[in-house]
This record gives sequence, C-alpha cells and structure tokens, in this order.
Amino acid sequence: MKAQAQAAPIIQKPDQDPLPPVVIKIGGGEEPPDGISITIDSGSVNWTDNTGPIWNEARTVLSGRIHELTLRDGDDDPDPVLCRIHPLTDALTTLTVYFEASQDDIFEIAEVPGKDSSIFMRAKSPKVPFDAKDVKPDGQWATSQATFSSPPVKVEFRQRKIGSNEDLMTFEYLIDSDVTQLNLDYQKS
Repeated sequence: MKAQAQAAPIIQKPDQDPLPPVVIKIGGGEEPPDGISITIDSGSVNWTDNTGPIWNEARTVLSGRIHELTLRDGDDDPDPVLCRIHPLTDALTTLTVYFEASQDDIFEIAEVPGKDSSIFMRAKSPKVPFDAKDVKPDGQWATSQATFSSPPVKVEFRQRKIGSNEDLMTFEYLIDSDVTQLNLDYQKS
C-alpha cells in the first residue's frame, strides 16, 4: 500500500544530543504459539508505572517530543516509510496499532502533558498487559513485551490540536507483513 502523509520539517536544537529511537517490533523471531509479540525497546529512554513489571499503562521518565515515525513492513523492506512532524506547543502526537480481532484491541503510544507543561510519552494497552524485561531497582525499564492474540492490521500516526477532535496530520498504513518495525524519534524537550 502506498502511504500518504503531510509532513513538516524537523527543527532540532543544536545543543541537543539525539536519543536512539524508541523501537516497537511487531512479530519476528520465535513467535509465541498463542499470538503475536510486540516488543518496545527504548534504548536510553526509561519508562515507569505504578503497577510493577506487568503494566497496561506506563510513561517515559524523560520529557520530550516525537519528531518522526519510520515504518518497516517486513524483515527485508528496502524502502521504509518515513513520516516527519514538527512538534507544536498546542498539539500532541499519537501512534496507534490496531489488531484484526477488534478495533477496541489497540496499542498506543501518545504524547501526554505533565504537571509542569512538559510532555511525556504514554504507552497504553488496555486489554493486553506488557511485561517489563529489564526492571531496574527504581522500577524503571527500557524494554517490555506483550503477546496479542491477533495480528496487527493498521498503524495510525496523527497529530491533534489539544482539546480538539480535528487532526492536524494523519497517516494510516495497512500492515502487509508478519514482521513490522516502528521507530519513533523521541527527543528531549
């Protein structure tokens, strides 16, 4: 499927060291017999939640903004899809993965406001719990995995004005492979 998206240029602060991307890998490797695995590997960006290593909702410890999505559909995809956005002070970005079984069965990573006007990423999986794999003594982790019972069918990446139901930018991609990798460029704010 040909993907279409509106994009704005990225402006990176010159004094900012880029972080490694937050990688969401769907499928691949040795799959569990009862479903499709999704692994979050966020490198040096740690996550936390208040429920321990098994979670349905967690957020990053580091504040920042999403600047880009790179999507590879298949292990040997030579032409990844690139969707760049410009973070806006009055808009938030969300990545949603939909699954075959139900539109209600979703996995989402979204920018959410903090208490002091900073922005964090929140990962949410209402029906399928994730299991943190590298929990540190302070409860933070950078790698987590879940097994979904049905394959993913669609990825949606959007930027929406705060307090509105209208998207400023929407990108949809129908997944056509057993292995998909989504990389989110998340940079300190």
